[in-house]
Amino acid sequence: MTHSLSTCDLLTALQDAEPRWLEFSHGKPLSGATMTRLLKRYGIHHRKLRLGEKTPSGYERCSFEDTWSRYLPRNLG
Repeated sequence: MTHSLSTCDLLTALQDAEPRWLEFSHGKPLSGATMTRLLKRYGIHHRKLRLGEKTPSGYERCSFEDTWSRYLPRNLG
């Protein structure tokens, strides 16, 4: 089973976990396009997902694992 989140759901989760994402750029929330640009630096790319009947753009957990292993402290990754 692939663990994935749509871009919209990931943005919502980030903003719920850390409110600073709501004022990321000049008082405006982090957008999907900006998140895509930021993650691209780490080799993380969005893709079309199949979530039930919908096919939103989003991210698969496996896309983050290499970056997490390199940049997160061991007790968090």
